[in-house]
Amino acid sequence: MKRVAFLICLASSAAVQADDKRPPVYQGDYSGLPANQWRLVHVEDNSGGKWGSAVVHADGTDRLYLWGIGGHTPQRNRYQRYELESFRMPAGTWFEALPASRADAWAKGKHPPFTIHGMSGPAVGPALRSVGNQSYNEVRFHDFDGVSRPSPVTVFNQVCYDSKRGRLVFFAGGRTFALDAATNAWTDLAPPGCPVACQQLAWASLAYDAVNDEVLLFGGGDALNVEGGAATWLYSCQANAWRRAKLDIEPPLRCTSPIVYDPATRTLVMFGGYDQRRALNDTWVYRCKERCWELRKPSPSPPPMYAPATAALGGGKVLVVEADAVTTRRGYSTTAAPRQTWVYDVAADKWTPLAAELKLPGYTWLTAAGAARHSTAFLVAFGQQRRTYALRYDPAAEPGTHKGYAPGTVAWKYREQRESLAGAPPADAAAHKRFLADLPVNRFVDAAPPGELVSKTWSTAVATGDGRIVYHGGGHSGYSGNDWAHYDIAANRWMLASDPCFAPYLESSNGSPWGYSYARRPWSQHTYLWYAYDPLSKLVVYCARPTIHDGVELALDAKDPDKGFVYSVKTHGYWTWLYDPADGRMHGPIFGRPFRQDWGLALCITPRGVYATTGGTTPELYKATVTRGDDGTADVKWELLDKAFPQDKLPGRHDYEAMPLVYDSKRSRLIRVMGSVEKDKPAWLRMHARGLGPADNWEPIESSGPVPPPARETVYLPRQDALLALRDRDKVYVFHCESRQWKHLDVDLPEGCYTHECSLDYDARHDLAVALVPSRFSGPLRTLLLRYDPSAARYKQAD
Repeated sequence: MKRVAFLICLASSAAVQADDKRPPVYQGDYSGLPANQWRLVHVEDNSGGKWGSAVVHADGTDRLYLWGIGGHTPQRNRYQRYELESFRMPAGTWFEALPASRADAWAKGKHPPFTIHGMSGPAVGPALRSVGNQSYNEVRFHDFDGVSRPSPVTVFNQVCYDSKRGRLVFFAGGRTFALDAATNAWTDLAPPGCPVACQQLAWASLAYDAVNDEVLLFGGGDALNVEGGAATWLYSCQANAWRRAKLDIEPPLRCTSPIVYDPATRTLVMFGGYDQRRALNDTWVYRCKERCWELRKPSPSPPPMYAPATAALGGGKVLVVEADAVTTRRGYSTTAAPRQTWVYDVAADKWTPLAAELKLPGYTWLTAAGAARHSTAFLVAFGQQRRTYALRYDPAAEPGTHKGYAPGTVAWKYREQRESLAGAPPADAAAHKRFLADLPVNRFVDAAPPGELVSKTWSTAVATGDGRIVYHGGGHSGYSGNDWAHYDIAANRWMLASDPCFAPYLESSNGSPWGYSYARRPWSQHTYLWYAYDPLSKLVVYCARPTIHDGVELALDAKDPDKGFVYSVKTHGYWTWLYDPADGRMHGPIFGRPFRQDWGLALCITPRGVYATTGGTTPELYKATVTRGDDGTADVKWELLDKAFPQDKLPGRHDYEAMPLVYDSKRSRLIRVMGSVEKDKPAWLRMHARGLGPADNWEPIESSGPVPPPARETVYLPRQDALLALRDRDKVYVFHCESRQWKHLDVDLPEGCYTHECSLDYDARHDLAVALVPSRFSGPLRTLLLRYDPSAARYKQAD
């Protein structure tokens, strides 16, 4: 009866209170908890935030700690709750962990706040910036009333407990810093160096090695180095210095995979995680004495887990909690699937399931910590509420019934897309050749290739001239895989040149992640008209939006991975990437691009290479020269050809996303189109043309016929000597270059997403226009083929 009353008391303590200065009195008794069952010991709403923060148990004070951001914002640009909280065992609730020297003065919400970077509101303090939509972790120390505090970030698992000094050690925003668990005082450790090009590192893991008095850093992403994450780095607590570990074997990089120290076996243990493509279920053990990693293969192993909450239980046991990624669909990093609990016996190399499922639908971040003195693991779950659970482990209790999986099992993101494309039947080339030959003219025909390719939002595609279409983009609020998809027209097959990477917890978010993914590929983003195929080098030139900023360190030399440089746009310009459709290889980033990113930036294929016009009403014209080295490298140089675009007075606002640049092969000239679709105002369109040489000039093209809305997806049809423009389902226009006349093509198109969602290309080998139309937003893609015959076409009457 006493045990029941105790749990009810803990569960009802919802308010977070200011921590006081009295020494802790350890009255919490978790020995009465039922064995191997999660029990809710505290619940509150999510106004306190701290999502994405790892919970850490400080054994010296017997408290749990959370440091981070989020929660209720009483003003638009500040969070209500103090950034550091502790869970005191006797009280069974979370407290604001204020610095001892300011506990009274800052109590009851009177602490000096940080403001949120990019948000409007009164200037009430220094700004904080954390990894998220178009953002990154940035930690700076600021003085508040004589107290130094780091600007909080979403730290994930980049924190651990240094048991020798009774402190929490953090690595975030490129800084190494510590919290004294007894006084809640911060120290910027400021070691002379840090892991190379890891200023923006996120989703990595930190663990304290008590044998060597070192902190181990591993994994994560968004590092601007060769790996794209942190290989094994070691921080000497005594010397206050980082060094790269020299190891023969290391785990493959992964994100959101905590590493914990087991004192009984003097090892660090890591299970599962997410390699940006798939959830893993491998078990790795770092033997501290030898400073070496070892891959274990216990069978069965737990299911693949994207972000296992991991805790050291003591006695050579490690616990993990997460959903089975094989049997669940995971979108927006949430799942309604039950969370399984498994325990690993490090010495016996054996995993055992517990009968301790948790149902937490919609909870997106779970974090755990072990408290060996209580033989208990604590779990904090973040969703509509912030819930704290406790589990008392008893190895003698009846195990669970989960069967587990073979070690090495993985669970792919968007596996339906992957499996459907890979499982397509062999192409019947002869039958499809007849299909192409029999295509009716002036009709969009669905080629219906087998498999399901997910459409890419706000993105174009390009023809490579050999009967293939290359498709890349997406991101923001839609599909956010950074794959390059290839369509073979003759085979009528789509394929992915590489498995897509998805930024952890940022898939389908309204922004572009910073940095780049593993294998040094830019994260998915809207591509507009930002890439084009260069027929000379046979590479795709891609002007991706720069997702770095001045002052960050990059280290891109695979032969000398410790050689870095500090980026400055003034010194290095913007980056360009080169993609090889032949082998799926990405070259880059290559710096030196002199023009910035505009939505209206448009690249164009010509026989002399790729040309580009910058956005705006008076664009500059550039030419890219791409070269290949004998060693397999590639480079690109940009040359300014023309900055004297006619400065005509426009009759209204232009559509800044729809300013295509196309190549008229009959006249060897570039054509740029822009116009307006302002409601309740007369439509207008402007067309200009120029040759390809540096001495040529832009000249206006006068046109007749109905005024079409500007269409980002506009291509030149050489055999018909016409421009074909696709704006919407009922807005397909043709411009006949010889007569300079626009016509509204009368053609049926299926329901779907058009305007900025669709794509249009021309394949010269088959004399076909290829339209890629999503069936719905980020839905399955339709591949439509059109053979245009002006002599048989029907046109709608002038608008």
